[in-house]
Amino acid sequence: MMVLRFAACVGYMLVLAAVVGCGPPDGQMAVYPVSGSVTVAGQPAAGAKVTLIGLDEKFSDPKSPIPSATVAEDGSFEITSYTSGDGAPDGNYRVVILWEEAIPENADPESAPAPKDKLGGKYNHDKSELKVTIPAESTTLPPFEL
Repeated sequence: MMVLRFAACVGYMLVLAAVVGCGPPDGQMAVYPVSGSVTVAGQPAAGAKVTLIGLDEKFSDPKSPIPSATVAEDGSFEITSYTSGDGAPDGNYRVVILWEEAIPENADPESAPAPKDKLGGKYNHDKSELKVTIPAESTTLPPFEL
């Protein structure tokens, strides 16, 4: 009888450890894989920066991540919050897309003018009207065809 109780107690502890071990690290929100693509006039926007600005109350905590990605040569991207390609917390977001002109390699970064946004600022932090909802599961966003 004592062995049965001990086995039950050990089983309970293993289940508890497994459940507790499945959550995000302390101080981090749970994230879900998010991918998508950006094209401009049908061409991949390689090098563009995609940033998700949280609209829900839970994102008002200064410790909340600001999920972002850089668009690959083929126009695709994978959102990162904490580690490369891990995704974003579920919730509602405004999408900011900046696609800056490259600074010439021989230019002095101190004196070079600020790079211009190839999208004319239309999708910057203040003007973007693009919005997405990230569910609590892996998600591929509809293509951003700008």
